[in-house]
Amino acid sequence: MHFFYPYAVFNGMRKRSQVSCREYYSYKLQIRPSGKSELLHTGRLFQQYVVDMYVKIETTRLDYFRSNQKQICAELYQGIVDSVQNGETRGSKIGKKIVLPQTFTCGHRDMLKRYLDAMSIVQRYEKPDIFLTITCNPNWPEIMQELKHNDEIQNRPDLIARIFRAKLEELKNDSYKENIFGSVVAHRYMIEFQKRGLPHAHLLLIFNSAHKICCAEQVDMIVSCEIPDKNKYLHLHSVIVKHNMHGPCGNLNPKNVCMLSSSGCKNKYPKDYCNSTIFGDNSYPLYRRRGNDISIKVRGQMLDNRWVVPYNPYLSTKFDCHINVEVCSSIKVVKYLYKYVYKGHDQIYPTVYALQLHIKDHQHVTYNSKDDLSVIIGNEYTRRTMLTEFFQMNEVNEFARTLLYRDFPTHFVWNATGKTWTPRKQHIVLGRIVTVNPSEGEQYFLRVLLNHIKGPTSYDSFKTLNGVTVNTYREAVLLHGLLKGDNHCEECLSEAIIYKMPSSLKRLFAKLLTLCNPNHPKLLWDRYKAYMIDDYVHRNICVKDAEIQALEDINSILESSGKNVNDYGIVSFFVNIDETQRLARMIAEETMNFNIQRGFNCVEKFNKEQRFAYDKVMEKVKNDSSGTFFIDGPGGTGKTFLYKALLTAVRGQHFIALTTASFGVAASLLPGGRTAHLRFKIPLETIDEVNCSVSKQSALGIMLKMSRLIIWDEAPMVNRCAIEAVDRMFRDITDCNLPFGGKVIVF
Repeated sequence: MHFFYPYAVFNGMRKRSQVSCREYYSYKLQIRPSGKSELLHTGRLFQQYVVDMYVKIETTRLDYFRSNQKQICAELYQGIVDSVQNGETRGSKIGKKIVLPQTFTCGHRDMLKRYLDAMSIVQRYEKPDIFLTITCNPNWPEIMQELKHNDEIQNRPDLIARIFRAKLEELKNDSYKENIFGSVVAHRYMIEFQKRGLPHAHLLLIFNSAHKICCAEQVDMIVSCEIPDKNKYLHLHSVIVKHNMHGPCGNLNPKNVCMLSSSGCKNKYPKDYCNSTIFGDNSYPLYRRRGNDISIKVRGQMLDNRWVVPYNPYLSTKFDCHINVEVCSSIKVVKYLYKYVYKGHDQIYPTVYALQLHIKDHQHVTYNSKDDLSVIIGNEYTRRTMLTEFFQMNEVNEFARTLLYRDFPTHFVWNATGKTWTPRKQHIVLGRIVTVNPSEGEQYFLRVLLNHIKGPTSYDSFKTLNGVTVNTYREAVLLHGLLKGDNHCEECLSEAIIYKMPSSLKRLFAKLLTLCNPNHPKLLWDRYKAYMIDDYVHRNICVKDAEIQALEDINSILESSGKNVNDYGIVSFFVNIDETQRLARMIAEETMNFNIQRGFNCVEKFNKEQRFAYDKVMEKVKNDSSGTFFIDGPGGTGKTFLYKALLTAVRGQHFIALTTASFGVAASLLPGGRTAHLRFKIPLETIDEVNCSVSKQSALGIMLKMSRLIIWDEAPMVNRCAIEAVDRMFRDITDCNLPFGGKVIVF
């Protein structure tokens, strides 16, 4: 919470007369002497209290932004100037509202910024070397000795979080300061909670150039994948047996949670024996796992070195918990690693500045709706931005003129209050110029210039070289020799493949085709197609079919501009965009490769409430009638268990059942899960009235019409506009006036 409260003066000291909700509830959750902390010992009621108070605080933050929308506006500076020239000086009559600022933690803009900041560190310091995961051990002595009044571990999330935080700080000290692995120049970590409430943290460590992992001997010094000798290392042996043995799964236990119906264990256990460590091809190394005939009994089965989860002996001995240590320096596409790690709040070192980018007088200006616009444009302070003050600093500081814009924060500090740059005295900070799509024209070419030319003193300083002056930034790029042929498209894609996912790359590639008209689109496709088909390849689709599906995806984007992928000669063959084939493939994906028998066994394990909900939903499905159901229950009560049984029952009858969720993490827990934005083509910006771009005649529209059951997990977490858009879309494609087109919907 970030509120300003009135201050009172007591004994000559200024003190706040109020506290925020967050501060108050933090006070309530403090551990105090016995008899004074009744709230902490109320079992599951305490869990409910914590969740309710969190929701209250988050709702208050959102309500603040919602209630202040009429007062806070934003507009380009030039737009304000134009309005004043046209006689409009009232701030309330122009500009757009700020819906959710970047400072809102876990908002879309905040999440994207954090991810891009992390990838900027990779660009500067190269790929990470160590990927480490530590999971809380609920039986740590520090936790057990604090349980009182018949407390149960699962009912003291406050205690678990405190102890885990202390352990994590010790681990960070060992990794960052004691350098037990090597000298760390950059790192990133985040904490998340498992479905049962135990916290775990993911850490990515980047070593300096002198300590980079480059040989098998270095890997063996850090990571072990063998069962320790019980006679020599009794404590370590017990820790590994307890925390770092996978499974059993496969033939030993076909029903283990890690088993996939089509490909076996999703973690590829048991591993093969390996007498020495071998670096893999764009993967974790093949660690040393010798066949030394040592085996132990774990969960009823005898397991050997093939089942050991990689660990570091020192850390496992010290922390007595599950700590998975992986050497990731050979992984080529590190963006997937960072996407996996980043699913919530995180901490990054060093700090990254997102540097503003705009052409002259096109910076965003925020103001109050009651402000006089003529006063705003008359204030020189309003026009200042990171970029304009970068130019100003270059005019007066000789050292500044030796730096590129992206390197400026390493040596200068931005004062957001005074809007000035001052020399930096301490801390390591990196700069990242905000990304720009080539479709934005002049702004994109200005970014190219800022990335290559040092010491500019004004916008116009780019446009003159050796006595020759040009009028546009594109011409300036040509003048400086930074644009040759399709060079700008190549640079754009080369930068994008570092941090963009395949779906985003395909959208970018389609935009480059339509807006930048590259001279050799086939060369661009051949050079970067491996990154655009990567999502299909990871789903075990052969490269040829993956290429065709990627081209179909690109074509669907081009269609909105009246173009066709065949117009550009990207491939030597004709891409036949057949809606019938596309529909058949989509239906096959939704009806095949699911473990039906296992799902039916789930029904026998239902409790009373799950069985009641299951029967009600299946009754509607069997009668081919409509119904909307809302499944309510806190985490861990078996909602996902119920969803899987419903899906298997419907798909077992060869009907189409679709699974969606509002978040990617929730979608990954459901068989064939997709995010609602992807499944229903919901726009990312759901402000005011929005529409889902699903045509009635398209393959997706036909499949949605044919579907018998649709599960939408976490639906309340999207806004009302998105749900209403999906409702209108279903009514349209089914020609039915019933809610959601008469489908059976489970929220």
